Amino acid sequence: MLPQEFCQLVFLKFLDLSSNQIYGDLPTCWSNLQELVFLDLSSNAFSGNVPTSTSTTCQLTSLHLANNSLTGGFPSALRYCMNLTMVDLQDNRLSGEIPSTGIDLSSNILSDGIPAELTNLKGLQFLNLSRNNLSGSIPNKLGNMNALESLDFSCNELLGHIPTSLYSLTFLSSLNLSNNQLSGRIPTGGQLETLNDPSIYSNNFGLCGVPLNECPVENSSFVSE
Repeated sequence: MLPQEFCQLVFLKFLDLSSNQIYGDLPTCWSNLQELVFLDLSSNAFSGNVPTSTSTTCQLTSLHLANNSLTGGFPSALRYCMNLTMVDLQDNRLSGEIPSTGIDLSSNILSDGIPAELTNLKGLQFLNLSRNNLSGSIPNKLGNMNALESLDFSCNELLGHIPTSLYSLTFLSSLNLSNNQLSGRIPTGGQLETLNDPSIYSNNFGLCGVPLNECPVENSSFVSE
C-alpha cells in the first residue's frame, strides 16, 4: 500500500513503481504532486476509484495505471492536464462514459457512444477503445484525426456504417473494427487500400465488400454513408 507520506514529495517529477505487488487504494492526496510529469503504477493490485483532484494545476505528460483493479469512472480531473500525451488505463474495471481525451481504455466496461468531440484531437496517433460495451455509430468526423496511425474499436457493440472519411487517414497503418455489429459496404480508397486483411472487419455480419464478400448489387442498403 502506498503511504500518504508519498504525497509530501511535492517536487517529485518522475515515479515508476510498475510491476510490483502494491495493493490498496491510490492516495487521495495525489493532487499535491503538482510537479509530477511521469507516473507509472501499472501492473500492481491497486483497487478502488482513481482519486479526483480539486487542483487545476497539472504537469503530467504520461500516466500509466494499466493492469490493476481500479473501478469507478474516468478521473475527470485529467481535463486539467493539458500536456498529457499518453494515458494507459487498460485492463481495469472502469465504467461510465468515455471522456473526450486520447487514451488507451481497452478492456474496461465503458458504455454509451464514442463522443464526437474525440475527433477534435487532431494530433492523436493511437486510439484504442477495444473490448468495452460501446454502442452507437462510429463518428463520421473520425477522418479529421489526420495523425492517427493505429485505431482499434474491436469487440464492442458498434452499429451502422463505417465512415467513408477513414480513407483520408493517410498515416493509418493498423485498424481493427472486428466483432461489432457494423453493416453496409466497406469504404475504399486512400490508405484503406493498404488495409486489406479480412480479420480487420471479421464478425460484423452486415458488412460486405473488399476484403470480404461482394455486396448484393440489388440491395441499396449496402451503400456506405
